Order: sequence, then C-alpha cells, then structure tokens
Amino acid sequence: MKKPKPRSDERISIAPISSRGRLVDLEDPWNSVVRNCSTNPFLLSGFLSQFMEFRSSEGWRPLLMLLTLDGIGVGAAPLMMKTRFGIRFVMFLPRPYYSPDFALEAKWRAACIERIMDFLFRDLRIVFLDLTMPTESPNLPVLEAYCAKNPARFRSRQLRSDAGRHRIVQICSSWDRYCSSRGHDFKRHIKGIERGLSHAGSWKITHVDGPSKESDVVQRIRDIERRSWKEHWRSQTRTTDQDLSMILRGAKCTSESEPGFGWSTSFLDLDGKALAYALLIEYKGVAYLAKTSFDERSRRLNVGSYVINEAIHELFDKAQAKTLDFITDLPFMKRWTSVRISRIRIVMSRKGPLPTIIGFLILHANDVFGRIWRLVHIRQA
Repeated sequence: MKKPKPRSDERISIAPISSRGRLVDLEDPWNSVVRNCSTNPFLLSGFLSQFMEFRSSEGWRPLLMLLTLDGIGVGAAPLMMKTRFGIRFVMFLPRPYYSPDFALEAKWRAACIERIMDFLFRDLRIVFLDLTMPTESPNLPVLEAYCAKNPARFRSRQLRSDAGRHRIVQICSSWDRYCSSRGHDFKRHIKGIERGLSHAGSWKITHVDGPSKESDVVQRIRDIERRSWKEHWRSQTRTTDQDLSMILRGAKCTSESEPGFGWSTSFLDLDGKALAYALLIEYKGVAYLAKTSFDERSRRLNVGSYVINEAIHELFDKAQAKTLDFITDLPFMKRWTSVRISRIRIVMSRKGPLPTIIGFLILHANDVFGRIWRLVHIRQA
C-alpha cells in the first residue's frame, strides 16, 4: 500500500533567523526570495539588519523566517516576538509605514502561510499576531482563510492615521503637464518660494547619488537635522533619530549588494549653507521619500516644501521611477497629490474570552481610550 504524499505545507522547511549574524549567513537566499516575490526594498537584508538591532534594543526578539521547498527559497517572513505578562505577541519587524508584508512565491502562498501560522500558533504557542500591511496584499485573504479553518480568530481594520496611510504620485507625464494638473495655486506657490529665496541670497538645488559622495552627504544631512525643529523635540524627549540612522546604514549596505537599488539626496543651499534635504530610495520602479527635514531658522522661506518639490521634479526628468511613495500621509503632502492609500491592521489570535477581549482592545485601543478621555473631560466640565 502506497504511503500518502505529505501535504505541501509539510514539505516546506523554516529556517528561523534571530540574529544579525544568522541573517548574514542566509543573506543570499533571503534577498533572492524578496527580489523574486516583492517590490519592497525595506524587506532586503541591508535594512532588516538595522531594524533587528533597533528592535532588539526595545526588548523585541527578531523572528525572521526563511521558507524553503526542496532547498529552494519560496518565502520570507520578517517578524519579531515579545512576551508581555506571559502572553506572546508577534508583529512585523519593520515599522508600519514601511508597508511590511510576507514575501511569498505565488504558487506556494497558501502552503507557506499555513506553515508560518502553524509554526507560530502551535510550535511557539503565541497568542496574538498583530500585523499592519498593505490593503492590496494578496496574503490577506489567505490569512483570513487560515483562521476560518483553524481555531483562530481574525479581525481587521482600515487605518486612518498619518502612518496608517500613504500618499502616491504616478510619474506618467512630463513635469510641465504634471504641474498644470496641480492647478494655478500650485505653480504660484512654487514661484513665490523662488522669489523669496532670491531675495534672501544666492541659492541652488543639488541632486547627489548616495554612494558617490556618501560621507559628505551623510554629514550634510546630519547638520540639517541638528538645526531642525526635530532636534528640539529630541532633546526634550531624550531620544535620537533612529529612523535616519537605520535608513542611511541600510541604504549603504543595500546599494553595495543589490544592483537594482539606488538612493539619492536633494539639497537646497542658500549662500553656501545647506538648509533642507529630501532623501529618496528607488527600487523596482518605485521611489520612496524616506527622510526629509529643514533648518528651523529658514521655515518662513518654505525650504522644506521646495526641496521636496525639486526632488520630485528630478524623478520626472529621469523618468526611471513610475511611482513616488510618500510612505506616510502628513498634511503638507496633499500639495503634490490627492491619492492616498490606507494600510490595514489585522489581529489574529487564539479563540477564547480573554484573547477576544484583548484582541478587540489592540485593534480599537485608540478609539476606546479616546472615548474614555473625552467622557472624563466632559464630566469634569
């Protein structure tokens, strides 16, 4: 009598990665999977290595998983885990505004997700999986289907916060046509900034490829950051700009190993002094506005808006990227586009009264505590 063939998910092996050294060992197969299954540069090992170091400092345990079938990479899961009050939580390693997701071969998507979920819920005995991911992710319906046929609960919610949405510009025309589509006020605003800069002194815009003058670029960026409004906030909260450090180091590492990856920085100089910058990352036809800032003393000149505008102008002129992703949805970004995309937050948990209550609070914490806060203040008034 023939033995039954193993299920496809049983044939898939998982190589857990919890240290930067282990990620270095598996860098080639990991990046190969991401390259084949994703367009997100922040899932490449150069960036994940930085995220791992930072998240570890916050008490999280990195839990990356490389999935292989007969020795060939078919999936990558960039996760992290923490135990709170005896309850194990798992989230994506990159921050939500980097649009993290599972990178999976389409043919093996369902089998990979089943293998990942079984490993998390059965082997590691986690209680909650809290993921923020793109609304258009093909993994969403598969995750929901897993919960439908297993003892797990699935909840989801569209996000409406600045970090929960991101604005998009489609680069599909000439720069002049794009400016015309933004209306007369847009062009008048830009011309007004240029007149103000000309009255203030001699100014120029420069675009620098990241790797070409890396040390000079990094120094100029940090000089601007030290004179920005963020520095005052950082000194008050006694924090450092970890995101900037991770982006700069991650971009450097990735540009050395990934041929299709690039990064560049646009600077606005006034009388020989850099006042503002916009750092862009480009990968597979998408440009990301990764970081931007300006000298607080030049706020009245709108140098921050102008350097972003010129960085976008450069993208249109180069005509290599087809999309600009602002990563977040801050109010000033509506000047360049009205198109914004929501991310979705899902919470998967074990079934039972306590996980149900905690899962609801995780997903709706802002609403619940916001309503309590308003009720307290109304009664006090």
